Amino acid sequence: MKFRKNLRTAVISLGASLLASQAHAIAITDATIQNSIGGLDSSSAAVLGLGKIKNANINALTGLFAGDSWSLLDRTNKPSKPFNAVNFLLTANTGQRSGEWGVSWDDTDVPAYMDYVLVLKSGKQWGAYLFESASLSSDLQDLGGTFGISWLNKKGKIAKLRHASIFGRIGEAPVILADGPGDDTGGLGDNTGGPGDNTGGSGDNTGGPGDDTGGPGDEVRDPDSNAVPTPGTLALLAMGLGLILIQLRQKRRI
Repeated sequence: MKFRKNLRTAVISLGASLLASQAHAIAITDATIQNSIGGLDSSSAAVLGLGKIKNANINALTGLFAGDSWSLLDRTNKPSKPFNAVNFLLTANTGQRSGEWGVSWDDTDVPAYMDYVLVLKSGKQWGAYLFESASLSSDLQDLGGTFGISWLNKKGKIAKLRHASIFGRIGEAPVILADGPGDDTGGLGDNTGGPGDNTGGSGDNTGGPGDDTGGPGDEVRDPDSNAVPTPGTLALLAMGLGLILIQLRQKRRI
C-alpha cells in the first residue's frame, strides 16, 4: 500500500518537473551578433547547461555545435589565452539580466571567418549560443551583440550574468545558394510563357517542378538538432497516470 502511494507521488512529481523544464527553455534569440550591414542576427543554436564551464563540456555539444574542436579565447573573469597567436578580449554587462557583449583582438592576422560560442554563466546554469561564420575582416577589430538571461535561479527569479566566456574555431565562408529551377530568372517555372508557365504546361500549379509542393527551388530548413526538447506531452501523460492511480485507489475504498 505504501509502495503504491509513493508511486503515485513520484509519477505526479515527474510530470510537474517536466512541465517546469519546458517553461525555462532558452531560445536562439536570447543572444545576437552584429552582421556585416550593421544589423543583429540571432544565434544559430542555443543550449542550457549545468555546472562549470569547461572545454570538454563545450566540445561535447552536438548538432550544429559539433565539428572541429573549440578553443577558449577569453573569459570576463580570467586572463585571455592566445588563439593562432592572437589575443582576444571579451566584455559583457555582468551583474545584469540583459545587456551587451563584445569581443576584440590585438592583431589583424586573423582568419577571414570564425565560429563562436558565447557562454553566459548565471547561478549554477549556463547558456551556450552558437554564431557561425562570423566575418573578421581586417578593418573590423571587434564584434558584439546583445544578450538576455532567460532561465531562473533557485529563488524563481530571472538570474543575473555572473561571467561570460567566448570559445572559437576557424570557420568557413557562408554558403550562398545559386538560383535553381523555380526561380525568377527565366528558367523552368518562371512567368515568361515558356515551359512551366501558367498555361497548364509542365511546372504549372498542378505539382510540377517549381511549384509549392517541395520541388527544386523551394527553401527547406532542417530542424535544429540543438533545440530544447518540449516534454509537455510526456509530462501530461505522467501526471495523468498519477491521477488514474489515485482514482483507482478511491474506488477500492468505496
